[in-house]
Amino acid sequence: MSRSRGHAEFRYSFDMLGEGARSAADADKYFNSYADAIEAIGRHAGNTSQPGRPGISVKLSALHRVTK
Repeated sequence: MSRSRGHAEFRYSFDMLGEGARSAADADKYFNSYADAIEAIGRHAGNTSQPGRPGISVKLSALHRVTK
């Protein structure tokens, strides 16, 4: 996010790559990481109106424990 501060002319979407929950503990950890990231992105965006606000890509496999 710090690199985006000087480029208000661009729109950003943040992606947390590589996550895929293998256990309930993983899913909880990723859920909390996403919640923290969403809060930080919201603080960074301030009062900017849509569609100028940055976004986040949520990988659903990070929030659901894989079972076999």
